[in-house]
Amino acid sequence: MGGATAEPLGLTMAESEQASSSADPTDGELLRRWAREHNAEALDELVRRHRDYAYRFAVYLCGNKEDADDVVQQAFLSVMERAGQFKDDAPFQPWLTGFLINCRRSLRRSTQRRDKYEQEASQSPMTAGPPTEKTVE
Repeated sequence: MGGATAEPLGLTMAESEQASSSADPTDGELLRRWAREHNAEALDELVRRHRDYAYRFAVYLCGNKEDADDVVQQAFLSVMERAGQFKDDAPFQPWLTGFLINCRRSLRRSTQRRDKYEQEASQSPMTAGPPTEKTVE
């Protein structure tokens, strides 16, 4: 039979790619390179491996693509900022998922605050000048 091999069942695409070539660095190694050296190639590879998952999950969380784009961008920025806190033996995807969830919560809170202020502003009467005195009879 040919040299084709079946992909291991139950693995994500990124895990399957990692399993297929032992020369590829693990997600943890890539993150350590970013944390220690700010190695842009390592970060690019990490994002490439996980961006599709991150985007699909963010669309699920947000319900729309525009907010999902913002959540994914903010989540990867958070990963960059906190790369030194990653536990070497931990899987990366659950860590990323936590950032996606927290970024969605932050976006929702800021949207709710903005909507509240916009609603209050639209309900308050606009005056042309200083308030006038009212007399009581």
